Amino acid sequence: STGWSIPLAGDVAGSGMNDESVAWIVGLARARGLRVYWVNQIQGAIKADGSFLTTENTTTEDFKQAYAALHTYLTERGKTLEQLGVSGIVLGSWYWDNAERFLPADYFSAETARIIRSIKTNFKGDILYGAVDLSKYSADLKNLIDYFVYSQYVGFNKYTLASFSSESVKSQILPNLPNFVSLIGTKKLIIDPRLQSRRGIFTDSPGYFDPFCTPSGTNPCIQTTLRGDFSMQAIFTEAYLETIASIPPQSYGGVAMEYFVESNLLPSVTFFNTDATVRGKPAEYVYYRWLNAK
Repeated sequence: STGWSIPLAGDVAGSGMNDESVAWIVGLARARGLRVYWVNQIQGAIKADGSFLTTENTTTEDFKQAYAALHTYLTERGKTLEQLGVSGIVLGSWYWDNAERFLPADYFSAETARIIRSIKTNFKGDILYGAVDLSKYSADLKNLIDYFVYSQYVGFNKYTLASFSSESVKSQILPNLPNFVSLIGTKKLIIDPRLQSRRGIFTDSPGYFDPFCTPSGTNPCIQTTLRGDFSMQAIFTEAYLETIASIPPQSYGGVAMEYFVESNLLPSVTFFNTDATVRGKPAEYVYYRWLNAK
């Protein structure tokens, strides 16, 4: 052991669900015939000296140490989540995306495969991965992943946003889909059209992406400067759903949707009106019409 670790969400104040909450959600979902897929946004690792390593201002060697901690963390999570009745584990988030960029391709591919094998020693459900650069994935690693999650936010700028429509969004997405499908081979593709319902989503700095108060300069909560935009979220959702027709049926695995369990309107917790949840917004009706199309 390197002495590095990744804390459980329930052990970090305000960071997310503890295992008791996950068990509660699984119970509610199963009673309604639904499956639960666990998503964890890992932000970094605690180093041996107790300091926190983020993906900024770090080194490749630091990332290798953090990856060893990730192995230990996810092996335990696989065992616990199997006991809780979770149907799938979604790997790939801001932390993993940066790991793809920091680590050499052969190391990233081999170690990620080793982590997934370790998860699967106790977890029998699906493994999903939101890949960034599939060229770094060995055939062995791809074979261990059941579903690849596809989302695209590049290609949108002040010029393409000037005429934002379902057709303009599809013009950015459709050229890239065939290559992605070919790279995942026989694996399934899950479309991920989640988008925050606010202006500036493609042009603001990353600091604005947190749906809760974050400070900048003299402003203790930069999220209060954001303007909601339900139409952009609805248009983006509609465009993504319309791209499904271009995906070979044997490659299509489903659609991801963000839907808050409860509408917490406390700014210190979340800005519901500008976050990616579609609950109570026009994008929810887009999903409703699409799911109930005859």
